[in-house]
Amino acid sequence: MADICLIYSSTDFSLVEELVKILRQRWTVWWDDDAAGRFQEVIPPEVKKAPCVLPIWSAAARSSNRVYSELEIAQKAGAALIPARIEECEAPDYYAEWSTVDLIGWNGEADHPGLRQLQRKISKVVAPKSPPERTTLLADNLVRLPVLFHSTSTYETRLDPFEAVELLTLFGTGATAPKDETRCQTVLVSAYDLVDRNYPRGKDKKELRKLRNRIREFSKRGGFVMVDSGNYEAVRLDDKTWCRSDFSEALSSIPHNWVLSFDYSEPTSHEPPQRSMYSSAAKIIEQSKLDQKLTSAPIIPIVHSPKAKSGYGHDLQDLPKVVKQIAEELQPPMIAVPERELGPGIFECATTLGSIRKELQTLPFYQPIHVLGTGNPISIVIYTAAGADSFDGLEWCRYVVDAKARTLHHTQHFDFFEYQGLMADSKITQDAIRSAGDEDIGISGKVGLHNLDFYANFLNGLRIHTDDGRLEVFAERVLGEEKVSQSKTKIPGLFR
Repeated sequence: MADICLIYSSTDFSLVEELVKILRQRWTVWWDDDAAGRFQEVIPPEVKKAPCVLPIWSAAARSSNRVYSELEIAQKAGAALIPARIEECEAPDYYAEWSTVDLIGWNGEADHPGLRQLQRKISKVVAPKSPPERTTLLADNLVRLPVLFHSTSTYETRLDPFEAVELLTLFGTGATAPKDETRCQTVLVSAYDLVDRNYPRGKDKKELRKLRNRIREFSKRGGFVMVDSGNYEAVRLDDKTWCRSDFSEALSSIPHNWVLSFDYSEPTSHEPPQRSMYSSAAKIIEQSKLDQKLTSAPIIPIVHSPKAKSGYGHDLQDLPKVVKQIAEELQPPMIAVPERELGPGIFECATTLGSIRKELQTLPFYQPIHVLGTGNPISIVIYTAAGADSFDGLEWCRYVVDAKARTLHHTQHFDFFEYQGLMADSKITQDAIRSAGDEDIGISGKVGLHNLDFYANFLNGLRIHTDDGRLEVFAERVLGEEKVSQSKTKIPGLFR
């Protein structure tokens, strides 16, 4: 007996096939493609036995006598009906009283709100047989996981935001991408660098217009833009006036795909543990809903942990439950946690991420985790193994990568690694390295393109090995066998 039976019009076969593939990750599913023999003899018994039946409404389904006949069988058998619609059409009058899940526009992506709602409704009828499988695509299949968002900032980087976005555009995105794995280039821009008041002089305002126009061009070419709250810069520059209205101005000034929540405060830790947990989650949910009023793009909640009572580090005891509660309430594309608050060292950070992932795996859908402030290749590999899916960092425009050792160095050391750029996969990178007298590119530009080529290859390898279940093999290439062995000893079950 299957957990779920699907009733649909054969016209919608292709889309229903994608839905069956996803649902079978966690439940047993029967649909008429499994039938062998005469439909009139095979289908009715299967419909009768399934505790959960999904009618898939479309214009064709509304006109299908077979769909109505099978639905009548399901109703008489007492099955729970969870209708979903894949086209702009209403359920027939008799079935209009059932709450219908909206799958209009769904193209197979795992983070579609309708799909997540459907999974949640099914789990209330039939408990999932297994935890959700790791998601590989988000945002209408534009974002391929694991992913690194290349951060930009006016604070302590070798490239200012305009130069950084210009390099990302030059390196290629969309149809101009040098490789399939960079086809959707990703960038994280700070709201702090996008508002008028931070450019007081006329000359400065011209620079701001250039930056905004460059981001628009990057987006137009197929780049994926995530906007940060601006609090990173505001805190480091001791700007106590930075507020949500500034954040709003920044969001209205450029096209963007996702937005990190305005995380200007931390949860308190003076309340009893359970109440503190709910208060923390409630506050983050409330702030995220306020942020959502500023944009039509999805909000990525940032979850901060309260400071430890000892004054050193953070209280992480309730963090996994808080993250889960936020996921249940908001169902965002991702939930972000700052690396600096996960623990004092990489093993502690990975252990915390593992605890968060374990808690999230009890949800009816897969909830991706974004780690803020992590662009180091070694950290990315370890955190991916622990359950993280997405990262951002300024490393690509602060340091130079040794592409062979996968380690970061001061940009002055680029002389040691220049030969690697000459063998880059990207012709744009090769040409930039060879242009010794090109002042438009400069050393920072050459380093940036060299790093982008490295990260494109690194992420491609990480994705392939993650998808194939061979992440430990990739980790040994990046970290070496000794460090992988240490990691497995310190974090049991890391590469499972």
